Amino acid sequence: MGPSGAGKSTLLNILTGYKTSGAEGSITMNGHERNLSAFRKLSCYIMQDNQLHMNLTVEEAMKVAANLKLGSHISQAEKEEVIKEILEILGLSEHRRTMTSNLSGGQKKRLSIALELVNNPPIMFFDEPTSGLDSSSCFQCISLLKTLARGGRTIICTIHQPSARLFEMFDALYTLAEGQCVYQGSTSQLVPFLRTIGLNCPSYHNPASFNYFQRYIDIIIKYYFLFAVPLELPVLLKENFNRWYSLKAYYLAITISDIPFQTIFCVLYVTVVYFLTSQPADMSRFSMFVGTCLLISFVAQSVGLVVGAAMNVQNGVFLAPVMSVPFLLFSGFFVSFDAIPVYLRWITYLSYIRYGFEGTALTIYGYGREKLKCFQVYCHFKNPETTLEELDMLDADFTLDILALVLIFVVLRISAYLFLRWKIKTVR
Repeated sequence: MGPSGAGKSTLLNILTGYKTSGAEGSITMNGHERNLSAFRKLSCYIMQDNQLHMNLTVEEAMKVAANLKLGSHISQAEKEEVIKEILEILGLSEHRRTMTSNLSGGQKKRLSIALELVNNPPIMFFDEPTSGLDSSSCFQCISLLKTLARGGRTIICTIHQPSARLFEMFDALYTLAEGQCVYQGSTSQLVPFLRTIGLNCPSYHNPASFNYFQRYIDIIIKYYFLFAVPLELPVLLKENFNRWYSLKAYYLAITISDIPFQTIFCVLYVTVVYFLTSQPADMSRFSMFVGTCLLISFVAQSVGLVVGAAMNVQNGVFLAPVMSVPFLLFSGFFVSFDAIPVYLRWITYLSYIRYGFEGTALTIYGYGREKLKCFQVYCHFKNPETTLEELDMLDADFTLDILALVLIFVVLRISAYLFLRWKIKTVR
């Protein structure tokens, strides 16, 4: 317990192992030096903000947690029984079908606890569990933690200024001020301790609100910032730290799960465009066109992933279009390759738009396509090769364009993963 800026969350982050840099000292458990890797398997950390998947129902969120945390060696029926029992204990049975986004603040807090109870951790950490809750919800939350503690679990939480009713529910107290411990012991002994140092708590006052410490210290006000890029990052941080899954598994999952949707929509759009523009009914040519457009789509999405993983939303929205301008200008569409100065021509080799544009142009106008129909006296672009000549693409190689797009795609995906890994380490 302590005022804002006292170091409560910092201490909790160190105890949980969430942040290990910038701190010195030793942490023991049952008299032995703590093994962080083994300790994280025994504990969970429920942060101040309710980091939940808002597009899932309560039951769906619990099933995801059960499948990830309990593994395949436990049957689905047993998992269902665990979910049912936890939801009943936490009073969420009536909200199984409710979308997470529609839950109240207290219900979201209980769901956050429920998700971590799936694998029954013996040690649970909570950062400001009553933050943002009304008095009734605060009492329900702390009562729940008390019940969990009586069930044999060790419950450690930070709290700012609990009411007298809540204060009496805690067994042990560790009070901080300006990063220093000012009291450690049972809650019942706090008032006698204050009396021994000349601080008499008046009758009918809440000991947790008794703030004579301000006579000796200046309280530093701390503002809390939410890191929200990518938008799922807070959820990822919580679930990855609590060992739901590894970062590699998460990244591979979002990569694979997005492929079907992107493929379906891209193929539908490209098919309509291809046939509405009266292109040849040639299956091989059509397949090459669709394949090239799919690669362009995947690469463009990868660029977005890199930007999203490397910077926040505000900077990303501004910088992503700005960064794309050079690639667009040097793609060969606005300025032909021959007209680009030699000292700037290297940019064309980095432009995925150049390879995509070149590949689609070759599939449409290359490979011996017949002359286009034209009912005018003179049609300069009647011969498809004329178009390729104007675009400086007569010597272009479709295979090289595809290989370049694949290479850029792989490099961008790896870069996005490395940026995401770096950001997670930075936040921690």
